[in-house]
Amino acid sequence: MDGEKTNKRKETKESRDRVFWRLFPFLFFINVIVFAALLGNGYEIFENRGWNTSIVLVIRYLDNFILTLIPFIIGLVLLCLYVKSWKEWRRATTLKNKAIEIVMWTVIMLVPACILIYIAFNLGSVFFQAPEGYWKQEWLLK
Repeated sequence: MDGEKTNKRKETKESRDRVFWRLFPFLFFINVIVFAALLGNGYEIFENRGWNTSIVLVIRYLDNFILTLIPFIIGLVLLCLYVKSWKEWRRATTLKNKAIEIVMWTVIMLVPACILIYIAFNLGSVFFQAPEGYWKQEWLLK
């Protein structure tokens, strides 16, 4: 009797999971389209309907902030991995044996980390250098 209840619960959970994973791509796609519409021309849409346009400004600020954080976090992770590998190389008896590995890791991790952090700072500078009307104009989505 108790086994039947657990089987039923398991079956209903599995059916809910199946429904969720079938609906999720569709709902995600709709959210992306709505988000792109708000970024692209959302200010005029809200303004024409007489609604509060500050929600579009908040969405644009958050979008720019998230787009700034992504390369910054990836760059920091690469930088941390590079520092961790240097700690391992320091323990090695001679660095001559590890010279090629050090050069390869520098090219693979340090250079992209510096480029990503530079890009993040450039994206973040938009907050401080953008003219007053920048956040209210129509954004060109690429």
